Amino acid sequence: NVKSTLGGTTRPPVVSCAVMRTEAVKLARALDWVNKQLRTEPGLEKLKAVDEAAMKFNLGPLETDWLLEQLNGKKPG
Repeated sequence: NVKSTLGGTTRPPVVSCAVMRTEAVKLARALDWVNKQLRTEPGLEKLKAVDEAAMKFNLGPLETDWLLEQLNGKKPG
């Protein structure tokens, strides 16, 4: 629980399933796009492709890190 400024507790923010699904779809599309770019442009560096995807798909830093982890075969955590 999160403490409010009035001393009580409030529930943590609730994220709807629709929002979570939208974010998951966005990440999947970004990952597909990066993989396609890397296949069609053999000299393209992963980091550059991910940077381009971040701009194209409006990704934040955590999402960008996730993309890099996926491309490098690392599991989060």
